[in-house]
Amino acid sequence: MCLEDVRTLHQFNCICQDMAMWLSMIETQLNIEINLKDMANLQNLIKKNQMLGHDIQSHERHALDINIMSEEMVSNEHYDSENINHKQTQLNTRYEDVKVQQDQRHEHLQYCQQINTVIREINEREVWVDDRLRFLHLATSPRDLVATDTLKKKLARLEAEIIMYEDSIQETSIMCEKCRHGNDDIILVKEMTTLMDNLLVKWEGLKRDCEEKHDKVDQTRAFYSWLLDVGEEKAWINEKIKSLNLDGTRDNLPAVNRLLKKYDLLGRELDTHNQHIDTVIMAAGTAIIELRTPHSIEVDEHMRELKESVGVLYNICAAHKACLTDEAAHLNFNWKAEAIEVFITQKERHVLTEDVGSDLTSCEVLIARHNNYTTSLNSFKDNIDSLTTLKDS
Repeated sequence: MCLEDVRTLHQFNCICQDMAMWLSMIETQLNIEINLKDMANLQNLIKKNQMLGHDIQSHERHALDINIMSEEMVSNEHYDSENINHKQTQLNTRYEDVKVQQDQRHEHLQYCQQINTVIREINEREVWVDDRLRFLHLATSPRDLVATDTLKKKLARLEAEIIMYEDSIQETSIMCEKCRHGNDDIILVKEMTTLMDNLLVKWEGLKRDCEEKHDKVDQTRAFYSWLLDVGEEKAWINEKIKSLNLDGTRDNLPAVNRLLKKYDLLGRELDTHNQHIDTVIMAAGTAIIELRTPHSIEVDEHMRELKESVGVLYNICAAHKACLTDEAAHLNFNWKAEAIEVFITQKERHVLTEDVGSDLTSCEVLIARHNNYTTSLNSFKDNIDSLTTLKDS
């Protein structure tokens, strides 16, 4: 072996040694453990892996040089061909292996990043759902119609948000399914799948709770609307009960008749209100009770109290009207009796007179007047009979 051959062999060994050291460094970096849950670390590893890819590509020329030199040296037959071929094959194998490893690592890092992106989206969706669930669970039962309408508006907005957010949940679920396909044995995929399943459970729970809350608010609103109607009827009844009294002027028949007309009008108004209570309020109250809502017992009590109040007002009206009817009959009797008494008194003055006439003319006048009195007495007998009938009644 001449000096030139020694120099060539030394140069080949140096190149192979450099290549082996470089491959060892690349292999070490490719075997660094990946923290699958650290997005920042994943992005950093992706960048580093891209740089490794560029480095590997740039060393392709070195691998080619080694192959050319080894082939020349083997063909020269001045060197240990077996040893040279072994080094060449070993370096080529290692170089091809790092190329494959770098590609696989790149795909794996991209896949892990995609999974972490899905997990991050799942967590964001879960925060959104938890926030709405918290609102539903903390929303207290309204205590009046205004608060009920306010809560109803909030629920309407929430329902609109849920409808709009449905697409986001579906998109995340589709992305999760794509990442999961054929990789269920990977720990990170299992974690992602578990999170997605929990999210879907919460999502269905949110929709169900929102619907149930909406139904309860509708029931509460129906109750408070019904209660408002009941309150108006009770207020009307109480007002009429307070206004009904017999302390007004009843010392003459016209005043009593005016009061009777007032009670007739009140009776017609009471019939109208009672019809509204039976056909509207009682029907709505019965419907609320049949739904077995939390207000059912209270509704039943209000219905009973309302009917009792109506009965009280009917009884008071009937009692007062009967009293006024008796009063009117009594005053009418007195009036007729006074009129008859005045008539009789007037007639008695003429009948009891001692004047029998002083001549024929005056006698004829007295006779004519007496006949007139007799006629008027006979016609007035009907008034006396009607007075007797009134007294008996």
